[in-house]
Amino acid sequence: MQLRALARNFRPSLLAFAAAPLLITPNLMSAQDTPGVIRVSGQATVKAVPEVMVVDIPITVKNDSYSACSDELMASFKRLKAALVKAGIDEKLIYSNGLRISENYEYDSGKRILKGFEGNIQALVKTENNTKTLQSISGVMANDAFNFGYSLRYELSEKQKEALRDEAMKRAVQEAKANATALGAGLDLKLGQVLEISYEVNEYAPGPLVRNYMMKAEASGDSSDLELNPQEQELSKQVTVVWQVLPI
Repeated sequence: MQLRALARNFRPSLLAFAAAPLLITPNLMSAQDTPGVIRVSGQATVKAVPEVMVVDIPITVKNDSYSACSDELMASFKRLKAALVKAGIDEKLIYSNGLRISENYEYDSGKRILKGFEGNIQALVKTENNTKTLQSISGVMANDAFNFGYSLRYELSEKQKEALRDEAMKRAVQEAKANATALGAGLDLKLGQVLEISYEVNEYAPGPLVRNYMMKAEASGDSSDLELNPQEQELSKQVTVVWQVLPI
């Protein structure tokens, strides 16, 4: 027999919580009062506003020569890094995520013609979510020398992930136990010892891990009004608990 119970919603002061439906599948006792089991699956979802922001800056250059393309690409990254540091960004927070140089072809009357080379470096700044820092980066990107455009995404910090995982696990177990107890009471049964427990992690579901904001720096360089409020991100956990059931 299968019964589906809807979990109550919880919203703690620090973490928002929403419980998903629980699937309860009891194996009833025999007429000889042989201990039976009850299996309950519960899922809980918790939310938090991400504390980390990541600014991705795609640097792209083109040149007829491979070596010149490579040199220009590295020079562009070094200039950008120096400008960000001058604007107050900690050098340790500025990274480069790989380098790629490929042949650049164009087609003329059906023929593929080599026009030179294209180089790409994905630069990024990963730091605590801070409006002032974001405005500083935007101000640098407004410079014509760095007219690459950039994107902003938000992530949960490791501390947040750990707290959310613990909270989701605790809430899922609480809901599973509450529903198993209620079901057992309706059948004149009480919960005995836990025989088995397992869990699954569905991180940041059903929403995406990050929310992207694409933007192009304005030539004026006025970024004083740039302020974004990241949306909450979610983490879900599902637990399945098997209890022994005994007559009341």
